[in-house]
Amino acid sequence: MLHELPVYVSRMRQIAILGTVVALATVPPLALGLGVSERAGLASLAMVSAVATIGGVLWGARELRAEYRKLKWRTRGLHLVTQSELAADEQERLRRLILPPSSTGLDVLYVRELVRLHILEHAAENLGTPLALTLLGVVGGTGASVWSLWA
Repeated sequence: MLHELPVYVSRMRQIAILGTVVALATVPPLALGLGVSERAGLASLAMVSAVATIGGVLWGARELRAEYRKLKWRTRGLHLVTQSELAADEQERLRRLILPPSSTGLDVLYVRELVRLHILEHAAENLGTPLALTLLGVVGGTGASVWSLWA
């Protein structure tokens, strides 16, 4: 568990930096709205919101596919080790190096990893159409929002 802590802190740092960037990105449109034109400020804010939403959707899709590929390669490695002619203790050592099991003494070795792999596989295969519709909706909604300011 302690070896996972630096990754967790790193991820939290990424989230904090991203949140700060998004928050700071809303300041210029608000300043523009107060100083120059309310319509221009609202249009800029709508576009910043669209960019943040699209970025979040694409980032999530990338993370899902990266995790799927990593887990897929590791389970292929497990399969190769299991099919090899190595001694059982050497196979066990290699399997734990390739993919440390997250199971407890009450469940079967690597069940969680295999279930996660199948879930990710299903999600990755079916991600294209919902992703395209979401991005189309964000772009269309942002365009309508900006257009309505001058209509």
